[in-house]
Amino acid sequence: MQYFQLTPPATIAGIVAVLLMALIKLQWPFRFQYMTLFHKKTPERIKKCLEASFLKNNKRTVALLDKSSQQILAGEYDDAEKYITQAIVMCKQTPTLFHRALLHHLFYNLAVAYYYRGRYKEALQIAAHLYQRDNKFQNALGIMVCCHARMGDSQGAFYAFSLLKRRRLRPALLHYCLAELEAAQGKYSNALNHLEKIGNYAYSHTLFLHQAQFDRRLKEWTKESSHAG
Repeated sequence: MQYFQLTPPATIAGIVAVLLMALIKLQWPFRFQYMTLFHKKTPERIKKCLEASFLKNNKRTVALLDKSSQQILAGEYDDAEKYITQAIVMCKQTPTLFHRALLHHLFYNLAVAYYYRGRYKEALQIAAHLYQRDNKFQNALGIMVCCHARMGDSQGAFYAFSLLKRRRLRPALLHYCLAELEAAQGKYSNALNHLEKIGNYAYSHTLFLHQAQFDRRLKEWTKESSHAG
């Protein structure tokens, strides 16, 4: 009978094994997101990883989140919103802890989609709500800065930027926000300088800024800069 007695080391090892298996099970659906970390600067490979998630995860909520991220990277914001909305409905119908955490990421994607579609007020409202829930969420502040700047609210933009600067700020997000701030003030040459500095950074650090949006800003600010000169 002594063989069946649980010693403290055996008990601890058993608990660790159970917790490890639970962690793996929880994180397994996100494996394709982790794969994108190896392709931070190559959007086409990122999109392939996210498409694989959508297919392999069998239209679960995490699959819809990844599909929406893929559509945002492709500039298909209407389709991204469709997948986000579908996932939000599913999360609210089954309010597990996992789904409650996932809602945070879904609403962030929705804010990004609204921002690039020019729906700045709606994007700002969502980003502000996300920041209230998590004041360490740099990208939410980034959206707030850029939306205020695009709406012509310099005071609001600089206030959001002052909150952002209190954090250990990623260079890509810093230059992107500064580009929008400078452009909002009519300093287009400065905006272009900041824009050129973010081309080699990870797309997740620049609010999913893809090439078409980059080119759009480059063309817009170059034209305004020439008129100002």
